[in-house]
Amino acid sequence: TEFVTVGVKHIKFWTLSGKGASATKGLLGRKGKYQAFLDCDFTPDHTLVATECGDVYCFSANKLKDTMHAHNGAVFCVCADLAANMIITGGRDGFVNTWDRNTFKNTGTMN
Repeated sequence: TEFVTVGVKHIKFWTLSGKGASATKGLLGRKGKYQAFLDCDFTPDHTLVATECGDVYCFSANKLKDTMHAHNGAVFCVCADLAANMIITGGRDGFVNTWDRNTFKNTGTMN
């Protein structure tokens, strides 16, 4: 069983094993920056992390693979709807955006 915790300047990828758990730090490389990480959700291929700067970070395992600018201001929530093949984000800017799960292209905006 695996899960992710996020917070101020931390992303940890956890694995449960027996009665214990081990954590691996999220690696941002040059694509991202440490900041407040506010929410996360999962697709079969990625872990999606909402950021304070308005981006959604897309991790494969514990490594940042891609970023998408989602909002002007913090992204408060990110949700993957696998049945609809979309990602939904809500931000400080008051908008709810929908994204294609495969291409990360914006498919709609609501306010």
